[in-house]
Amino acid sequence: MNVVIIGSGIAGLTTALELADKGIPVDLLTKESEPLEANSFYAQGGIVYCGPDDSPEQLISDINAANSNSGNPHAIAVVANEGPRAVKELLIDKYQVPFARTDDGSLIYTREAAHTKRRILSITDATGEGMMRTMYAAAHAHPNITMHYHTLAIDVIVKQHRVSGIYVKRGESDIMTFAAAFVVIATGGIGQIYAHTTNPRSATGDGYALAARAGCTLSHMEYTQFHPTTLCHPNAANFLLTEALRGEGAEIIAMDGTAFMKKYHPAGSLAPRDIVSRAIVQEMTERGDDHVLLDCTKIGAAEMKRHFPHIVDKTASIGIDIFTTPVPIVPAYHFSCGGVAADLHGRTNIEGLYAVGEVAYSGLHGVNRLASTSLLECVVFGRRIAEHIAASRLHTAQPALRTLRPWQEQGQESDVPPTLITQDWQTLKNIMWNYVGIVRQERHLARAMKDIAHLTETMHWFYAAKRRTRALIQLTNAITTASIVTESAYKNKISGGCHYRLN
Repeated sequence: MNVVIIGSGIAGLTTALELADKGIPVDLLTKESEPLEANSFYAQGGIVYCGPDDSPEQLISDINAANSNSGNPHAIAVVANEGPRAVKELLIDKYQVPFARTDDGSLIYTREAAHTKRRILSITDATGEGMMRTMYAAAHAHPNITMHYHTLAIDVIVKQHRVSGIYVKRGESDIMTFAAAFVVIATGGIGQIYAHTTNPRSATGDGYALAARAGCTLSHMEYTQFHPTTLCHPNAANFLLTEALRGEGAEIIAMDGTAFMKKYHPAGSLAPRDIVSRAIVQEMTERGDDHVLLDCTKIGAAEMKRHFPHIVDKTASIGIDIFTTPVPIVPAYHFSCGGVAADLHGRTNIEGLYAVGEVAYSGLHGVNRLASTSLLECVVFGRRIAEHIAASRLHTAQPALRTLRPWQEQGQESDVPPTLITQDWQTLKNIMWNYVGIVRQERHLARAMKDIAHLTETMHWFYAAKRRTRALIQLTNAITTASIVTESAYKNKISGGCHYRLN
Protein backbone atom coordinates (compact mmCIF):
# COMPACT_ATOMS: atom_id res chain seq x y z
CA MET A 1 0.00 0.00 0.00
CA ASN A 2 1.34 3.43 -0.90
CA VAL A 3 0.41 7.07 -0.41
CA VAL A 4 0.71 9.80 -3.03
CA ILE A 5 1.28 13.32 -1.72
CA ILE A 6 0.83 16.22 -4.13
CA GLY A 7 3.02 19.11 -3.03
CA SER A 8 6.44 19.39 -1.38
CA GLY A 9 5.99 22.31 1.04
CA ILE A 10 5.99 21.98 4.82
CA ALA A 11 2.54 20.34 4.80
CA GLY A 12 3.56 17.73 2.23
CA LEU A 13 6.98 17.13 3.79
CA THR A 14 5.59 16.71 7.31
CA THR A 15 2.98 14.23 6.13
CA ALA A 16 5.51 12.32 4.02
CA LEU A 17 8.13 12.07 6.75
CA GLU A 18 5.64 10.97 9.39
CA LEU A 19 4.21 8.30 7.08
CA ALA A 20 7.65 7.12 6.02
CA ASP A 21 8.77 6.75 9.63
CA LYS A 22 5.80 4.42 10.12
CA GLY A 23 7.07 2.21 7.29
CA ILE A 24 4.54 3.42 4.70
CA PRO A 25 5.88 4.02 1.15
CA VAL A 26 5.28 7.55 -0.09
CA ASP A 27 5.39 9.08 -3.57
CA LEU A 28 6.00 12.80 -3.04
CA LEU A 29 5.17 14.90 -6.10
CA THR A 30 6.23 18.43 -6.96
CA LYS A 31 5.37 20.12 -10.23
CA GLU A 32 8.58 22.14 -10.05
CA SER A 33 12.04 21.01 -11.13
CA GLU A 34 13.28 22.72 -7.95
CA PRO A 35 11.58 21.02 -4.98
CA LEU A 36 12.04 24.04 -2.70
CA GLU A 37 9.84 26.19 -4.95
CA ALA A 38 6.85 26.19 -2.61
CA ASN A 39 4.86 28.78 -0.67
CA SER A 40 6.43 27.50 2.55
CA PHE A 41 9.91 28.44 1.35
CA TYR A 42 8.96 32.12 1.28
CA ALA A 43 7.52 32.27 4.81
CA GLN A 44 9.59 34.89 6.58
CA GLY A 45 8.15 35.47 10.02
CA GLY A 46 8.13 32.15 11.84
CA ILE A 47 6.07 29.43 13.45
CA VAL A 48 3.96 29.68 16.60
CA TYR A 49 5.37 27.76 19.57
CA CYS A 50 4.70 28.53 23.25
CA GLY A 51 6.53 31.37 24.96
CA PRO A 52 7.71 31.47 28.59
CA ASP A 53 4.55 33.19 29.87
CA ASP A 54 2.22 31.72 27.25
CA SER A 55 -0.51 29.08 27.24
CA PRO A 56 -2.79 27.26 24.78
CA GLU A 57 -5.69 29.28 26.16
CA GLN A 58 -3.92 32.56 25.37
CA LEU A 59 -3.16 31.40 21.82
CA ILE A 60 -6.81 30.40 21.37
CA SER A 61 -7.80 33.87 22.54
CA ASP A 62 -5.46 35.55 20.04
CA ILE A 63 -6.65 33.36 17.14
CA ASN A 64 -10.26 34.17 18.00
CA ALA A 65 -9.52 37.88 18.28
CA ALA A 66 -7.89 37.90 14.84
CA ASN A 67 -10.78 36.05 13.20
CA SER A 68 -13.57 37.79 15.15
CA ASN A 69 -14.60 34.50 16.81
CA SER A 70 -15.53 32.99 13.44
CA GLY A 71 -13.27 29.93 13.45
CA ASN A 72 -13.95 26.28 14.21
CA PRO A 73 -13.30 25.99 17.97
CA HIS A 74 -12.36 22.32 17.65
CA ALA A 75 -9.69 23.00 14.99
CA ILE A 76 -8.36 25.94 16.99
CA ALA A 77 -8.15 23.81 20.14
CA VAL A 78 -6.30 21.05 18.28
CA VAL A 79 -3.67 23.45 16.95
CA ALA A 80 -3.27 25.35 20.22
CA ASN A 81 -2.95 22.20 22.34
CA GLU A 82 -1.04 19.91 19.97
CA GLY A 83 1.05 22.57 18.25
CA PRO A 84 3.76 23.09 20.87
CA ARG A 85 4.28 19.34 21.25
CA ALA A 86 4.51 18.85 17.47
CA VAL A 87 7.03 21.68 17.12
CA LYS A 88 9.12 20.31 20.00
CA GLU A 89 9.05 16.65 18.99
CA LEU A 90 9.32 17.03 15.22
CA LEU A 91 11.03 20.30 14.38
CA ILE A 92 13.27 20.91 17.39
CA ASP A 93 14.17 17.37 18.49
CA LYS A 94 13.78 15.07 15.46
CA TYR A 95 14.77 17.31 12.54
CA GLN A 96 16.77 19.87 14.52
CA VAL A 97 15.51 22.86 12.58
CA PRO A 98 17.99 25.69 13.32
CA PHE A 99 15.68 28.17 15.04
CA ALA A 100 17.28 31.35 16.38
CA ARG A 101 18.84 31.02 19.82
CA THR A 102 20.68 33.19 22.32
CA ASP A 103 24.38 32.73 23.03
CA ASP A 104 23.51 30.31 25.84
CA GLY A 105 21.40 28.17 23.49
CA SER A 106 17.95 29.31 24.60
CA LEU A 107 15.27 29.72 21.97
CA ILE A 108 14.47 33.29 20.95
CA TYR A 109 10.77 34.14 20.95
CA THR A 110 9.48 36.95 18.75
CA ARG A 111 6.11 38.66 18.47
CA GLU A 112 4.00 39.50 15.44
CA ALA A 113 0.86 41.49 14.73
CA ALA A 114 -2.24 40.52 16.78
CA HIS A 115 -0.21 38.27 19.11
CA THR A 116 -0.31 39.25 22.78
CA LYS A 117 2.72 37.13 23.67
CA ARG A 118 6.21 36.46 22.37
CA ARG A 119 5.72 32.90 21.16
CA ILE A 120 7.10 32.72 17.60
CA LEU A 121 10.23 30.81 16.61
CA SER A 122 12.14 32.02 13.57
CA ILE A 123 15.28 31.55 11.54
CA THR A 124 16.08 35.26 11.15
CA ASP A 125 13.70 36.42 8.38
CA ALA A 126 13.87 33.20 6.35
CA THR A 127 12.05 30.70 8.55
CA GLY A 128 10.29 28.90 5.72
CA GLU A 129 13.53 28.45 3.82
CA GLY A 130 15.34 27.06 6.86
CA MET A 131 12.54 24.62 7.66
CA MET A 132 12.21 23.53 4.03
CA ARG A 133 15.92 22.86 3.58
CA THR A 134 16.12 20.84 6.79
CA MET A 135 12.99 18.77 6.16
CA TYR A 136 13.66 18.29 2.45
CA ALA A 137 17.10 16.86 3.26
CA ALA A 138 15.43 14.38 5.62
CA ALA A 139 12.83 13.43 3.01
CA HIS A 140 15.40 13.08 0.24
CA ALA A 141 17.43 10.68 2.39
CA HIS A 142 14.48 8.62 3.60
CA PRO A 143 14.28 5.13 2.02
CA ASN A 144 10.47 5.11 2.14
CA ILE A 145 10.03 8.38 0.22
CA THR A 146 10.31 8.59 -3.57
CA MET A 147 10.55 12.14 -4.91
CA HIS A 148 8.99 12.92 -8.29
CA TYR A 149 10.12 16.25 -9.74
CA HIS A 150 8.49 18.26 -12.53
CA THR A 151 5.38 16.12 -12.03
CA LEU A 152 2.09 17.98 -12.34
CA ALA A 153 -1.05 16.32 -10.98
CA ILE A 154 -3.93 16.63 -13.46
CA ASP A 155 -6.86 14.78 -11.92
CA VAL A 156 -7.68 12.54 -8.98
CA ILE A 157 -9.15 9.16 -9.94
CA VAL A 158 -12.30 8.42 -7.96
CA LYS A 159 -14.17 5.10 -8.17
CA GLN A 160 -17.35 4.54 -6.16
CA HIS A 161 -16.66 7.62 -4.05
CA ARG A 162 -13.18 6.42 -3.10
CA VAL A 163 -9.82 7.60 -4.38
CA SER A 164 -7.81 5.05 -6.35
CA GLY A 165 -5.04 7.12 -7.91
CA ILE A 166 -4.14 10.20 -9.92
CA TYR A 167 -3.18 11.24 -13.43
CA VAL A 168 0.04 13.23 -13.74
CA LYS A 169 2.09 14.92 -16.43
CA ARG A 170 5.85 14.58 -16.04
CA GLY A 171 7.53 17.45 -17.85
CA GLU A 172 5.82 17.79 -21.22
CA SER A 173 5.70 14.03 -21.78
CA ASP A 174 2.62 11.83 -21.99
CA ILE A 175 0.21 11.66 -19.10
CA MET A 176 0.87 8.86 -16.59
CA THR A 177 -1.27 7.06 -14.02
CA PHE A 178 -0.40 6.51 -10.34
CA ALA A 179 -2.39 3.94 -8.37
CA ALA A 180 -2.78 4.92 -4.72
CA ALA A 181 -4.79 3.78 -1.72
CA PHE A 182 -4.53 7.30 -0.28
CA VAL A 183 -3.91 10.70 -1.87
CA VAL A 184 -2.98 13.83 0.07
CA ILE A 185 -3.43 17.25 -1.55
CA ALA A 186 -0.81 19.64 -0.16
CA THR A 187 -0.46 22.05 -3.07
CA GLY A 188 -0.45 25.41 -1.29
CA GLY A 189 -2.30 28.51 -2.37
CA ILE A 190 -3.82 30.54 -5.17
CA GLY A 191 -1.77 33.74 -5.27
CA GLN A 192 -1.05 33.72 -8.99
CA ILE A 193 -4.71 34.42 -9.79
CA TYR A 194 -4.07 37.95 -8.47
CA ALA A 195 -2.05 40.70 -10.15
CA HIS A 196 -0.12 41.39 -6.94
CA THR A 197 0.86 38.56 -4.62
CA THR A 198 3.51 37.43 -2.19
CA ASN A 199 3.14 33.87 -3.52
CA PRO A 200 5.62 32.18 -5.88
CA ARG A 201 4.85 31.25 -9.48
CA SER A 202 3.79 27.74 -8.40
CA ALA A 203 0.70 29.01 -6.53
CA THR A 204 -1.80 28.52 -9.36
CA GLY A 205 -4.64 26.97 -7.37
CA ASP A 206 -4.02 23.43 -8.63
CA GLY A 207 -5.18 21.63 -5.49
CA TYR A 208 -8.49 23.49 -5.28
CA ALA A 209 -9.29 22.69 -8.91
CA LEU A 210 -8.22 19.04 -8.49
CA ALA A 211 -10.47 18.69 -5.47
CA ALA A 212 -13.42 20.40 -7.13
CA ARG A 213 -13.21 18.12 -10.18
CA ALA A 214 -13.00 15.09 -7.87
CA GLY A 215 -16.24 16.08 -6.17
CA CYS A 216 -14.86 17.55 -2.96
CA THR A 217 -16.61 20.28 -1.02
CA LEU A 218 -14.81 23.64 -1.00
CA SER A 219 -15.68 26.01 1.83
CA HIS A 220 -15.40 29.77 2.43
CA MET A 221 -13.24 30.43 -0.60
CA GLU A 222 -14.16 34.13 -0.45
CA TYR A 223 -11.85 34.65 2.53
CA THR A 224 -8.72 35.66 0.66
CA GLN A 225 -6.17 37.35 2.90
CA PHE A 226 -4.01 40.24 1.75
CA HIS A 227 -0.69 40.95 3.44
CA PRO A 228 -0.45 44.65 4.31
CA THR A 229 3.29 45.15 4.01
CA THR A 230 4.95 44.19 0.74
CA LEU A 231 7.74 46.20 -0.81
CA CYS A 232 6.56 48.69 -3.42
CA HIS A 233 9.42 49.06 -5.88
CA PRO A 234 9.74 48.23 -9.61
CA ASN A 235 12.82 46.07 -8.96
CA ALA A 236 11.36 44.19 -6.00
CA ALA A 237 7.68 43.72 -6.69
CA ASN A 238 5.69 42.18 -3.83
CA PHE A 239 8.67 41.23 -1.69
CA LEU A 240 7.09 40.50 1.69
CA LEU A 241 8.14 42.51 4.75
CA THR A 242 7.36 40.24 7.68
CA GLU A 243 5.03 41.27 10.50
CA ALA A 244 7.88 40.51 12.86
CA LEU A 245 9.21 43.95 11.91
CA ARG A 246 6.13 45.54 13.44
CA GLY A 247 6.40 43.19 16.38
CA GLU A 248 9.84 44.68 17.04
CA GLY A 249 8.65 48.29 16.73
CA ALA A 250 8.26 49.18 13.04
CA GLU A 251 5.32 51.47 12.30
CA ILE A 252 3.14 52.09 9.25
CA ILE A 253 3.02 55.77 8.29
CA ALA A 254 1.66 57.93 5.48
CA MET A 255 3.87 59.65 2.92
CA ASP A 256 3.91 62.79 5.08
CA GLY A 257 5.10 60.81 8.11
CA THR A 258 1.73 60.59 9.87
CA ALA A 259 1.14 57.39 11.87
CA PHE A 260 -2.49 56.60 11.03
CA MET A 261 -3.21 53.05 12.20
CA LYS A 262 -4.51 54.06 15.65
CA LYS A 263 -7.49 55.59 13.84
CA TYR A 264 -8.50 52.13 12.70
CA HIS A 265 -7.59 49.84 15.62
CA PRO A 266 -6.33 50.24 19.21
CA ALA A 267 -3.35 47.99 18.42
CA GLY A 268 -2.22 50.38 15.69
CA SER A 269 0.32 48.80 13.36
CA LEU A 270 -0.06 45.51 15.26
CA ALA A 271 -3.73 45.14 14.28
CA PRO A 272 -4.90 42.02 12.37
CA ARG A 273 -3.98 41.80 8.70
CA ASP A 274 -7.41 42.46 7.24
CA ILE A 275 -7.80 45.69 9.20
CA VAL A 276 -4.30 46.93 8.35
CA SER A 277 -4.71 46.17 4.63
CA ARG A 278 -8.03 48.03 4.41
CA ALA A 279 -6.64 50.95 6.39
CA ILE A 280 -3.74 51.29 3.97
CA VAL A 281 -6.08 51.22 0.98
CA GLN A 282 -8.29 53.84 2.65
CA GLU A 283 -5.36 56.15 3.36
CA MET A 284 -3.94 55.76 -0.14
CA THR A 285 -7.34 56.57 -1.64
CA GLU A 286 -7.97 59.61 0.55
CA ARG A 287 -4.47 61.02 0.12
CA GLY A 288 -4.07 60.18 -3.56
CA ASP A 289 -0.89 58.19 -2.92
CA ASP A 290 0.12 54.92 -4.57
CA HIS A 291 1.79 53.55 -1.44
CA VAL A 292 2.44 54.19 2.25
CA LEU A 293 5.61 53.65 4.29
CA LEU A 294 6.95 51.21 6.87
CA ASP A 295 9.26 52.97 9.30
CA CYS A 296 11.76 50.49 10.74
CA THR A 297 14.21 53.09 12.08
CA LYS A 298 13.17 52.53 15.72
CA ILE A 299 14.36 48.92 15.63
CA GLY A 300 18.01 49.87 15.33
CA ALA A 301 20.69 48.78 12.87
CA ALA A 302 22.13 46.03 15.06
CA GLU A 303 18.74 44.38 15.62
CA MET A 304 17.85 44.69 11.94
CA LYS A 305 21.07 43.03 10.84
CA ARG A 306 20.72 40.24 13.40
CA HIS A 307 17.03 39.39 12.96
CA PHE A 308 16.20 40.58 9.43
CA PRO A 309 19.33 40.16 7.29
CA HIS A 310 17.49 39.22 4.09
CA ILE A 311 15.26 42.29 4.33
CA VAL A 312 18.30 44.50 4.99
CA ASP A 313 20.05 43.05 1.93
CA LYS A 314 16.97 43.32 -0.28
CA THR A 315 16.27 46.95 0.54
CA ALA A 316 19.95 47.84 0.19
CA SER A 317 20.00 46.22 -3.26
CA ILE A 318 17.39 48.72 -4.49
CA GLY A 319 19.05 51.72 -2.89
CA ILE A 320 17.06 52.01 0.36
CA ASP A 321 18.87 52.47 3.68
CA ILE A 322 16.29 50.79 5.92
CA PHE A 323 18.15 51.93 9.05
CA THR A 324 17.38 55.59 8.33
CA THR A 325 14.68 55.64 5.62
CA PRO A 326 11.06 54.38 5.72
CA VAL A 327 10.31 51.70 3.12
CA PRO A 328 7.50 52.07 0.51
CA ILE A 329 4.82 49.39 0.96
CA VAL A 330 1.47 48.24 -0.47
CA PRO A 331 -0.81 45.28 0.33
CA ALA A 332 -0.70 42.16 -1.87
CA TYR A 333 -2.62 38.88 -1.94
CA HIS A 334 -1.12 36.43 0.55
CA PHE A 335 -3.20 33.48 1.83
CA SER A 336 -6.44 31.56 1.30
CA CYS A 337 -8.33 31.13 4.57
CA GLY A 338 -10.90 28.93 2.81
CA GLY A 339 -10.21 25.72 0.95
CA VAL A 340 -11.02 22.05 0.54
CA ALA A 341 -13.28 21.10 3.44
CA ALA A 342 -11.42 18.68 5.71
CA ASP A 343 -12.09 17.29 9.16
CA LEU A 344 -9.64 17.25 12.07
CA HIS A 345 -7.82 14.30 10.48
CA GLY A 346 -7.56 16.02 7.09
CA ARG A 347 -10.24 13.84 5.50
CA THR A 348 -12.32 15.26 2.66
CA ASN A 349 -15.75 13.97 1.64
CA ILE A 350 -14.03 11.57 -0.81
CA GLU A 351 -12.82 8.44 0.99
CA GLY A 352 -9.04 8.16 0.97
CA LEU A 353 -8.53 11.75 -0.20
CA TYR A 354 -6.98 14.17 2.30
CA ALA A 355 -6.10 17.87 2.23
CA VAL A 356 -3.49 19.63 4.37
CA GLY A 357 -1.94 23.07 4.67
CA GLU A 358 -3.22 26.17 2.96
CA VAL A 359 -5.30 24.20 0.44
CA ALA A 360 -7.36 22.69 3.28
CA TYR A 361 -10.20 24.28 5.21
CA SER A 362 -10.51 23.03 8.78
CA GLY A 363 -11.99 26.28 10.07
CA LEU A 364 -8.81 27.16 11.96
CA HIS A 365 -8.52 30.64 10.46
CA GLY A 366 -12.17 31.62 10.22
CA VAL A 367 -12.54 34.89 8.33
CA ASN A 368 -8.95 36.03 8.92
CA ARG A 369 -5.69 34.22 9.72
CA LEU A 370 -3.46 35.09 12.66
CA ALA A 371 0.18 35.59 11.64
CA SER A 372 2.56 32.60 11.85
CA THR A 373 -0.16 29.99 12.28
CA SER A 374 0.14 28.66 8.72
CA LEU A 375 3.35 26.66 9.21
CA LEU A 376 2.01 25.36 12.52
CA GLU A 377 -1.17 24.22 10.77
CA CYS A 378 0.95 22.29 8.26
CA VAL A 379 2.89 20.46 10.96
CA VAL A 380 -0.06 19.65 13.24
CA PHE A 381 -2.42 18.41 10.54
CA GLY A 382 0.34 16.72 8.53
CA ARG A 383 1.10 14.64 11.60
CA ARG A 384 -2.60 13.92 12.20
CA ILE A 385 -3.12 12.76 8.61
CA ALA A 386 -0.15 10.40 8.86
CA GLU A 387 -1.55 8.92 12.06
CA HIS A 388 -4.99 8.46 10.51
CA ILE A 389 -3.66 6.83 7.34
CA ALA A 390 -1.45 4.51 9.39
CA ALA A 391 -4.48 3.41 11.40
CA SER A 392 -6.63 2.99 8.27
CA ARG A 393 -4.19 1.06 6.09
CA LEU A 394 -4.85 -2.30 7.71
CA HIS A 395 -8.33 -2.42 6.19
CA THR A 396 -7.56 -0.60 2.93
CA ALA A 397 -6.57 -2.45 -0.24
CA GLN A 398 -4.05 -1.06 -2.71
CA PRO A 399 -5.75 -0.42 -6.09
CA ALA A 400 -4.22 -2.36 -8.97
CA LEU A 401 -2.83 -0.13 -11.71
CA ARG A 402 -4.28 -2.41 -14.39
CA THR A 403 -7.80 -1.71 -13.11
CA LEU A 404 -7.49 2.05 -13.64
CA ARG A 405 -8.56 3.54 -16.94
CA PRO A 406 -5.60 5.07 -18.79
CA TRP A 407 -5.83 8.78 -19.51
CA GLN A 408 -7.65 9.47 -22.75
CA GLU A 409 -6.08 12.41 -24.58
CA GLN A 410 -8.89 14.17 -26.39
CA GLY A 411 -7.00 17.14 -27.75
CA GLN A 412 -5.05 17.53 -30.96
CA GLU A 413 -1.29 17.59 -31.36
CA SER A 414 -1.09 21.38 -31.62
CA ASP A 415 -0.57 23.59 -28.56
CA VAL A 416 -2.38 26.73 -27.49
CA PRO A 417 -0.19 29.64 -28.66
CA PRO A 418 1.87 31.02 -25.72
CA THR A 419 0.62 34.54 -26.46
CA LEU A 420 -2.95 33.45 -25.75
CA ILE A 421 -1.92 31.75 -22.50
CA THR A 422 -0.12 34.92 -21.40
CA GLN A 423 -3.04 37.14 -22.37
CA ASP A 424 -5.55 35.03 -20.45
CA TRP A 425 -3.31 35.02 -17.39
CA GLN A 426 -3.08 38.80 -17.41
CA THR A 427 -6.82 39.13 -17.94
CA LEU A 428 -7.55 36.81 -15.02
CA LYS A 429 -5.10 38.55 -12.68
CA ASN A 430 -6.56 41.98 -13.44
CA ILE A 431 -10.15 40.78 -13.01
CA MET A 432 -9.37 39.31 -9.59
CA TRP A 433 -7.32 42.28 -8.38
CA ASN A 434 -9.75 44.94 -9.56
CA TYR A 435 -13.07 43.25 -8.73
CA VAL A 436 -12.36 40.56 -6.09
CA GLY A 437 -9.70 42.36 -4.09
CA ILE A 438 -9.34 43.94 -0.67
CA VAL A 439 -12.60 45.92 -0.83
CA ARG A 440 -15.52 44.40 -2.77
CA GLN A 441 -18.81 45.59 -4.25
CA GLU A 442 -21.70 43.54 -5.60
CA ARG A 443 -21.62 45.00 -9.10
CA HIS A 444 -17.87 44.41 -9.35
CA LEU A 445 -18.28 40.79 -8.26
CA ALA A 446 -21.06 40.31 -10.82
CA ARG A 447 -18.78 41.74 -13.52
CA ALA A 448 -15.98 39.42 -12.42
CA MET A 449 -18.23 36.35 -12.66
CA LYS A 450 -19.27 37.33 -16.17
CA ASP A 451 -15.70 37.92 -17.32
CA ILE A 452 -14.41 34.70 -15.74
CA ALA A 453 -17.26 32.75 -17.32
CA HIS A 454 -15.98 33.91 -20.71
CA LEU A 455 -12.46 32.74 -19.82
CA THR A 456 -13.89 29.40 -18.67
CA GLU A 457 -15.68 28.92 -21.97
CA THR A 458 -12.45 29.60 -23.84
CA MET A 459 -10.56 27.13 -21.64
CA HIS A 460 -13.14 24.41 -22.26
CA TRP A 461 -12.61 24.82 -25.98
CA PHE A 462 -8.82 24.78 -25.59
CA TYR A 463 -9.02 21.67 -23.39
CA ALA A 464 -11.06 19.82 -26.01
CA ALA A 465 -9.15 20.98 -29.07
CA LYS A 466 -5.52 21.39 -27.99
CA ARG A 467 -2.77 19.34 -26.39
CA ARG A 468 -2.76 19.31 -22.58
CA THR A 469 0.43 21.22 -21.94
CA ARG A 470 1.55 22.17 -18.44
CA ALA A 471 0.81 25.81 -19.23
CA LEU A 472 -2.75 25.01 -20.31
CA ILE A 473 -3.40 22.75 -17.30
CA GLN A 474 -2.19 25.34 -14.80
CA LEU A 475 -4.13 28.18 -16.43
CA THR A 476 -7.26 26.03 -16.42
CA ASN A 477 -6.75 25.29 -12.72
CA ALA A 478 -6.30 28.99 -11.99
CA ILE A 479 -9.47 29.97 -13.85
CA THR A 480 -11.43 27.20 -12.11
CA THR A 481 -10.21 28.36 -8.71
CA ALA A 482 -10.84 32.04 -9.47
CA SER A 483 -14.38 31.20 -10.50
CA ILE A 484 -14.99 29.43 -7.18
CA VAL A 485 -13.53 32.35 -5.19
CA THR A 486 -15.60 34.91 -7.08
CA GLU A 487 -18.87 33.00 -6.86
CA SER A 488 -18.33 32.47 -3.12
CA ALA A 489 -17.64 36.18 -2.67
CA TYR A 490 -20.75 37.13 -4.64
CA LYS A 491 -23.02 34.79 -2.69
CA ASN A 492 -21.79 35.84 0.75
CA LYS A 493 -23.49 39.17 1.45
CA ILE A 494 -22.07 39.38 4.97
CA SER A 495 -18.93 41.49 5.20
CA GLY A 496 -16.32 40.16 7.59
CA GLY A 497 -12.60 39.62 7.98
CA CYS A 498 -10.80 39.41 4.66
CA HIS A 499 -14.10 39.29 2.74
CA TYR A 500 -14.95 42.98 3.03
CA ARG A 501 -17.98 44.17 1.08
CA LEU A 502 -19.28 47.70 0.72
CA ASN A 503 -22.69 46.33 -0.33
